[in-house]
Amino acid sequence: MEAFTRLDAAAAPLPAPAPSPSPSPSPSSASAPATAVAEAGTVVQAVRFGRHPGFLRMVLESSGRLPAPPRLAPDGRGLTLALDGVGWAAPRRWTGGPAALLTGYEVEGAGGAGRFVLHAAKPILLRHVMRLPPEGNAGHRLVIDLEPADGVP
Repeated sequence: MEAFTRLDAAAAPLPAPAPSPSPSPSPSSASAPATAVAEAGTVVQAVRFGRHPGFLRMVLESSGRLPAPPRLAPDGRGLTLALDGVGWAAPRRWTGGPAALLTGYEVEGAGGAGRFVLHAAKPILLRHVMRLPPEGNAGHRLVIDLEPADGVP
């Protein structure tokens, strides 16, 4: 059974985050180049999180295919996703609970050269990444399954 927290454009807007240093992306085995540009007019409309046995699922819903693969931070305590050419209509910042594996995210810039930065309380691993095409009322979805590197939820 999954429980989702949905953060979308209908939620109350949050203030833009103050600039802060964040980890640089590390190389990934994903096939899409990090310099790819999104389909014209692509906008992230919602970010959802779901808890599953042994892992967390994050889904970014968008109007077009997101161009770049997620990249784990060098210390494993988060990931980044390039947003070159992507607009952002979902909340630009989210803070997780005090006991949560994920402590929050923020969007730095957007459109020309922005990026999505997810923070974790301890090192995480990418368990699975998949892109789903539009289906029914759902738009494009980038699905990212994350698990604690130590195996302890």
